[in-house]
Amino acid sequence: MKIRKAALAMLLASALTLSLASCSGSNDQSNNPSNSQTPSGDNAIELKIQGAWSENDSNNRLVNEFIDKVAEKTNGTVTIQWGGGPEAIPQNQQSEALKNGVIDILWTCHTYMSSHVPVLQGMKLTDATQLRSNGGYDYVASLYADGFNGAKYLGQMCDGLPYALYTKEKVQSIDDFKGLTFRATPAYQAFVEALGSGASNMDPGDAYQALENNVIQGYGWPAVGIKDYAWNEVSKYIISTTFYNTDTCVVVSGKTWDKLSSDQQSALLEVAEELESGTKGYFEQAIEDEWAALVDGGMEILDLPEDVAKEYHQIAYDAAWAGVTATDAENAAVLMSYTDYEAS
Repeated sequence: MKIRKAALAMLLASALTLSLASCSGSNDQSNNPSNSQTPSGDNAIELKIQGAWSENDSNNRLVNEFIDKVAEKTNGTVTIQWGGGPEAIPQNQQSEALKNGVIDILWTCHTYMSSHVPVLQGMKLTDATQLRSNGGYDYVASLYADGFNGAKYLGQMCDGLPYALYTKEKVQSIDDFKGLTFRATPAYQAFVEALGSGASNMDPGDAYQALENNVIQGYGWPAVGIKDYAWNEVSKYIISTTFYNTDTCVVVSGKTWDKLSSDQQSALLEVAEELESGTKGYFEQAIEDEWAALVDGGMEILDLPEDVAKEYHQIAYDAAWAGVTATDAENAAVLMSYTDYEAS
């Protein structure tokens, strides 16, 4: 996926408007697009969007649509260019860069922002639609504003894409997980360990050989995407009981947010909410399609017995909420109140 640099037609239209205004004697406006005024009365501004992942990563699947919709809804007064991924600003430095206003817009995930606001690691345990309806969205927005110098949280961009565990061996009980080792990340390591399994934090590129050599017997990953690493060639089962939500999100720095007019701010919020609301249907179909293709290729969908599936799901959320609570008990309790979670 190539991220387009900007809506070119919109830029040309703005340039023509500025040229005509200059010729007519309205020379009180600068030629700088960050403060030149358009017929709508809003200043035209060019922004850059920074990514936590490289340009063609599947986590950026909605970036182009976000750029286009913002240009459309602001009548071309806000144009956005791709500013680069971690090769431009390393992933572990992006949260500080957002806080300091070095980044205009950041396409990232909540988990990567938890170095500044620890409770954000709990966002994978929430439902974006539910947060919009029960006041949770405003609470999360306040966390970003307080933790990142007035940054504006726009929305979740992968709501409806859960994680799954994939194995080489058939499991039918919680005891069957004991003795297995999974490739894991901090997002679900506590869950894997709570199942009685070992966890190995290896690079995704190393997992194929580790599976092939039986160094690990499984891995966690979002419910779509394992074919990107060909792990389907060296694993057999997809555990159908999924858990959590991937937590890709988009945030605007406070410095940039304050440069926008109220109409431009509203447009960005509307675009994010529109994209957020459409992701559940998109991923529901994407998971169905990918799992069908994986089955055609020789994998099997493993349905745990009903009582085991219920216990498995409860262990996942108990382990994750315990971790969030350990880092910030007060805010964890507030965030938890916007979910349906009930401790076992």
